[in-house]
Amino acid sequence: MKIMKYIDASIQTMSLLVAVGSLTASIWYRESMLFFLVNQFFMGVWQVLACVISLLVHRDRNDSRRLHITLSGIYLLSLFMLGGLHIDFPKWLVITYLTAPAWTLAIYYYAITLRGVFPRTKQSNFLPHLGF
Repeated sequence: MKIMKYIDASIQTMSLLVAVGSLTASIWYRESMLFFLVNQFFMGVWQVLACVISLLVHRDRNDSRRLHITLSGIYLLSLFMLGGLHIDFPKWLVITYLTAPAWTLAIYYYAITLRGVFPRTKQSNFLPHLGF
């Protein structure tokens, strides 16, 4: 099961690197922004599925994952509700609402994943400033 954590972390890391690369490329090539948004969608789907699987397999010590799945559900519900209103929101507001909360959730879940892959080791009290 440990290998699955490494695969999950690797896929998320690659997806984040692709996002940074496509966002940077969008400075020169506007088409890259579409690639950034498609990557955002697939990373969100990957993270939600990984979160649900993790919650089903490991029922204890998952408060941060429960919070993530709850916030993701609220965000997706708000997207559906706002999409059904048929109101013309300013373009900058739509883009901001489509990206900022999604990437905040993505980075939050990435941090949860990294904590699972690289758990903190307990440090001894003997000369803690020296790192022993």
